[in-house]
Amino acid sequence: MDKLVAFRVDSTVEMGTGHLVRCLTLAGELRRAGAAAYFISRKLPGGGETLIRQSGFELLMLPEPIDDLQTPHEHERWLGVPWKQDAAETSEALRSLSKPPDWLIVDHYGIDDRWESLVRTGMSKLMVIDDLADRKHMADLLLDQNVYPNMERRYDGLVPQACLRLLGPLYALVRPEFLEIRRPAWKPPEPGRERLLVFLGGADAQDQTSKVLRALNSFADGQRFIDVVIGSANPHRAAVVQLCAAMQGVRVHQQTQDMAVLMSGAHLAIGGGGTTTWERCLLGLPSITLVMAQNQRAATEAVAAAGATINLGWFEGVREEAIQQTVLKCFKNPTAMKAMSKAALGLMGGNRYEGASGVSQRMLEKDHAAA
Repeated sequence: MDKLVAFRVDSTVEMGTGHLVRCLTLAGELRRAGAAAYFISRKLPGGGETLIRQSGFELLMLPEPIDDLQTPHEHERWLGVPWKQDAAETSEALRSLSKPPDWLIVDHYGIDDRWESLVRTGMSKLMVIDDLADRKHMADLLLDQNVYPNMERRYDGLVPQACLRLLGPLYALVRPEFLEIRRPAWKPPEPGRERLLVFLGGADAQDQTSKVLRALNSFADGQRFIDVVIGSANPHRAAVVQLCAAMQGVRVHQQTQDMAVLMSGAHLAIGGGGTTTWERCLLGLPSITLVMAQNQRAATEAVAAAGATINLGWFEGVREEAIQQTVLKCFKNPTAMKAMSKAALGLMGGNRYEGASGVSQRMLEKDHAAA
């Protein structure tokens, strides 16, 4: 019988869509390797039910959350219910499958070893996708695709000694269309013919997209263009669309399937510090980054320290003038842009990049080792 893999992951306006997108990427690779993948998600505002089903995966939906959930830990609150209840409901969903999954993959800041000890009974393997390194896990395999100082030691004491750790952008779960469209080197645009890409995450609850557009009101002029991408979970879609319609040379793309094409055609991107960081780096796209969530701080600082992005810092403190000036400065210095592109490609390991295919293969190797 084919391998069966279950994912426990959520997507909301508050937590964004990055966790779900990277899980869908890995699920797609596992499907190509012959595995069947199921998603277990809670019914939450801005959830990814449509995206999961459009990707062709089965979805087991957990009940709606408790409105007045009280917990001392913010990320546990993201579960929507007490962790023991979530564990029990997830276990019930797993029992409804045709057989116990060969792998349970968890990508959720609200889950730790307590939850895992209740749910993984009967599981062959447990994989955890994380980037906080702030709690213990009972993982057989841990993936943290970000780059940090002292990266190799971050999970010491948090996972079993035998846990296989896949650390760094070499294993970043980037969608296959980005691999297919990789380019060898960044080429500077003709002066006055620049193309800019703006994507502040699938949710962008703080509407930083509108702020960036206001900052660039005079940039697009019919020959210089801006592509603006917004996700289906963005609560400010209508306002962004209206703002784009009033600007010359601006196109808006809603829940697009052409992100790789848009990135490959851009000369510079303005984005958040989440999972799209690695999409931009894989294509060698120079970028300006706004930190949109606390868990993005350290990784964004490390990427900037490597010369692969310009970090404008925490989004609330970024003024429109700073965005405008940074964009203009970038396009006036193509040598610096080329160096940024080279640094971004270097972070991804060049020909050593493994991505979702490599992670899938490591999971299969782990199965064989246990046989």
